[in-house]
Amino acid sequence: MKFACIEHRYFKPMNILISTSYSGTLSFPTGQVGAHSVVTQPRDCDWGLSGRSKDLHLILQTLRLLHQARRFDVLVLCTVGLEAFLAGRLHRLLCRRTSLVVFDLLLPKQSRRTSWLPGWLCGINHFACIRTGDIETLEQLFSIPRANCSFIPFPARIPTLLPITDDEGYIYSAGWAHRDWKTLCQALATLPYEALLSAGVPLSLPEGVSSHIKSLPMQSPEEGRRLMANARLVVLSMKDTYLPSGPLVLLDAMAMGKAVVATHVNGTRDYITDGKTGLLVPPDDPRAMADIIQHLMENPSLRTRIGDEARRVVGTQYTLEKTLLGILHLCQEAIVSASGRNGIK
Repeated sequence: MKFACIEHRYFKPMNILISTSYSGTLSFPTGQVGAHSVVTQPRDCDWGLSGRSKDLHLILQTLRLLHQARRFDVLVLCTVGLEAFLAGRLHRLLCRRTSLVVFDLLLPKQSRRTSWLPGWLCGINHFACIRTGDIETLEQLFSIPRANCSFIPFPARIPTLLPITDDEGYIYSAGWAHRDWKTLCQALATLPYEALLSAGVPLSLPEGVSSHIKSLPMQSPEEGRRLMANARLVVLSMKDTYLPSGPLVLLDAMAMGKAVVATHVNGTRDYITDGKTGLLVPPDDPRAMADIIQHLMENPSLRTRIGDEARRVVGTQYTLEKTLLGILHLCQEAIVSASGRNGIK
């Protein structure tokens, strides 16, 4: 993927350090991007760590990152949880001349353990949210001004649009973050269609549905995409929560040209235009979900129209290039804000 088309005449050259998760979901380029020098660096894997071992790992990694960031104009933390709070607290002490931008903050559950966190985000210059509802959440829970927040869509993680494959007639659903499997299973139990559900956790399926509803273990990304590519319909039943639930499975399905049924919640309504690139249903409503699923399963022309439009939108709007361009704009704004100037020169 080329980023040469990013117009840099609006920016002053910046040296930017982008810290991404160890999973490599955001494969931003390292090197010269327009007028800017960008270094993308995945964080160390913390898989399998817990308790004090994980906390120590996050603390040491954040300290090393802040020390490294002193050589850059902007540090961008992508898809981070408690590391963002620690960086916000120590930013002005360890690298005060470096602006700090957070993209996709993973908000923790409100509990005694996190009750001390709200004041720790004051050192962050700007928040880029992948769900518009997160802007209101940041304001309500952490008193972050809306002027310090922006919505930047998460990019589809498929570098190029996948070829449309065979339709094997089944419904597919996957994911683990705040999925409402109960509502989906209740809806599917009233329908005659085969369904493959990759929940990663044991599902309590209604009686008498095991012949057409299969509960699968969590699939690898490659196998999950293969199953999705051969599905007739993709359904995402979600809980409405401020907690993080990214749109990765949704964007994968749209990139494949699949018609998608999804719950109308924070995180889906930002990516689906109801009736055009997918169909949205109210939360906690098995009957409404079943009706929409049946409507799509019985109307191949509607599935094709919605899938084709979803595929087109992903290829033009939810690209890695557009996400990077949005982050570059925020980096410049963060520098301008930190220096006390008005407007972008």
